[in-house]
Amino acid sequence: MSENFKLVPLSGARSDIWQHFGFKVNEKGIILNKNQVFCKKCKCAVGYSGNTTNLKSHFQQCTSTKPSTSNTLIPYFKQTPSKLSNKTKRAKELTKSLVKFVIKDLRPLSIIEGEGFLEFMEIAVPEYSVPSKQTVTRLVEQTALNERENLKCFLKNISHVCITIDFWTSLANHSYLGVTCHYLEKWCLRTRILETVEVPESHTSINIVNNLKSILKFWNIENKVSAVVCDNAANMVKAINSMDQTYLVRCTAHSIQLSINAGLQNDMVKEIINKLRKIVGHFNRSASAQNELENEQEKCGEKKHKIVQDCVTRWNSTCDMIDSVLKCKNSINNIISKNKKIDKWFISSVEFKNMKDLLKLLEPFKIVTEVLGGENYTTASIAHRLIKSLLNTLKVSEIDTNFLTTVKKLILDDLKYRREMLGLILAKSSALDPRFRELKFLSEEEKETVWKQLENELKELITDPKIENEEELISESILENEEHFETHSPPRKKLRSLMIDSDDDDEDDYSVTQSPTMKQLEEYKNLKIKVPYDQDPLNWWKENESKYSAVSLLAKKYLSIVATSVPCERLFSEAGTIISKKRNRLSPERLNQLLFLNSYFKSNPSSETLMEKLLEEDIF
Repeated sequence: MSENFKLVPLSGARSDIWQHFGFKVNEKGIILNKNQVFCKKCKCAVGYSGNTTNLKSHFQQCTSTKPSTSNTLIPYFKQTPSKLSNKTKRAKELTKSLVKFVIKDLRPLSIIEGEGFLEFMEIAVPEYSVPSKQTVTRLVEQTALNERENLKCFLKNISHVCITIDFWTSLANHSYLGVTCHYLEKWCLRTRILETVEVPESHTSINIVNNLKSILKFWNIENKVSAVVCDNAANMVKAINSMDQTYLVRCTAHSIQLSINAGLQNDMVKEIINKLRKIVGHFNRSASAQNELENEQEKCGEKKHKIVQDCVTRWNSTCDMIDSVLKCKNSINNIISKNKKIDKWFISSVEFKNMKDLLKLLEPFKIVTEVLGGENYTTASIAHRLIKSLLNTLKVSEIDTNFLTTVKKLILDDLKYRREMLGLILAKSSALDPRFRELKFLSEEEKETVWKQLENELKELITDPKIENEEELISESILENEEHFETHSPPRKKLRSLMIDSDDDDEDDYSVTQSPTMKQLEEYKNLKIKVPYDQDPLNWWKENESKYSAVSLLAKKYLSIVATSVPCERLFSEAGTIISKKRNRLSPERLNQLLFLNSYFKSNPSSETLMEKLLEEDIF
């Protein structure tokens, strides 16, 4: 803390002692602590409680030659600590931690110039000189530049990557294309943000292709892409289908959403939802209405909670709205029935019954969407199986009401159509997942097509000029997998509740070929063991890679694929955190750097090594 901070005496004070003491104030002259004054002679802090006894006692001791023994002194500081050189180890550690704080918590760079932050640092670490915004900006830029090069080098050793893409519009009305990358490293799924680039031109399929190809070329992964996952938008689908390779994967979460939307378009459903939106809006827009609801909840013995408004584009938020209204249905109806202005919104018993049925019907869809949106465990291989489970929940029962029957049929017809568009990539991923290798959710013709394509891919590996013989192929995949890495699997209870069908039928045997790699594939297909649904397939492959080393190369390709473009949605959620109303002028380049580094620090536990190297090079 500087010894030249400004002190002001007590306003209207009559005692002469105030010539030697004062309150510390900020730049605007506002007193920072009215219970503490500072001696102008020794700069010590003294407690102040409304009288001058402490001040006089301290002044007598301060002007004498004897050391102070007063218990009223607050040892705020005796002298200003000398400032650390920014080249010392301690200063570099603090700067490294400061930059990580900005990046990991997605804080604006201007935070380090904030008055409150600087005062906090002055008290917490008075010997540290907080670097300027320009210095931290340069460090962020250099870190991003270096790590991008490091990632490019790392990806050279990765055989296959899955890409997810999506568009997002910022508060400043700038359009961005987000690209995430997914791959297997030692049988652990990794996720990295590659780019968040501004796309000012219209989102035509040609422009999407050009931007995506440019990004893939920069990262040198054009020939390593096993799948590109995007939503069902016509321009996206057309763009990916027009590229050199056929690796389109439609986002399964978006497909499920479209099917549910088809059911929600039923007139009876729309009438209920529109009524609920008006009810929720009435209570949430008025503090008095909210208080009235809370009081009524207490009278009815219902737990106090706020009813929530849904987002038109997110069906699961509509479920949340319905659920919140059902939890306080008596309170809501009591209030509505007493108010002539809103009594037309009274919810009938039939409507409550329909709401409950709809909520119960959509609950499995919420679980499936959540499971398929994961990034730390394989999701592509379970997509077909979970969609089949959803189709089973849509079967009409004799006890179903006309309302529920109609909604089920609408969703069922649409979901069947979208299931046909899931494609062979997800089916091949299922085949290489030991839990679902029997492919019982596919027709016999579809099964044959899947295995035939996998067989052809193995044959291509055998004839690859880079591989001299099959023995090299068979041993190649296990050379770099000696270390143990933790793997992840989806929530066990949720998976177990969804796998409701019987899958115990035996599969027909396939013809055995003479090639060692084909024998491996044949043996894997006809495994007699039953792998539990809640077992992690990546962990299974880690344990069995040496036995099926050639087939494991295909497993690495297809089990790294994600079933949804949710990773891009998460990316844009964080982008929205960065570009707030106070930061809507952030440049696209800086946004890209911050999101890239945020992903880097979260995914790389050894990320501090790079930061230390930069600090050693004194890039300030």
